[in-house]
Amino acid sequence: MMKVETSELDGKALLLVEGRLAVDLKNVTCVDRAGRSLLRSMHTSGVEFLRAGIALQDILDQIIEPHMPE
Repeated sequence: MMKVETSELDGKALLLVEGRLAVDLKNVTCVDRAGRSLLRSMHTSGVEFLRAGIALQDILDQIIEPHMPE
């Protein structure tokens, strides 16, 4: 079960999310370096990604694959 509460602080919307989170990425077409870092952090925290397009799926594969030491 997931619970979401919304509030506003300094003109910004805040979402307090509790429970398991899944993110639908089907309409995302580009991810910059900061976005990749955020997706990696989200994945590490247990977020599930749903329905990514072909271009984004390559990025997610790189993020989700365990990194091998060089």
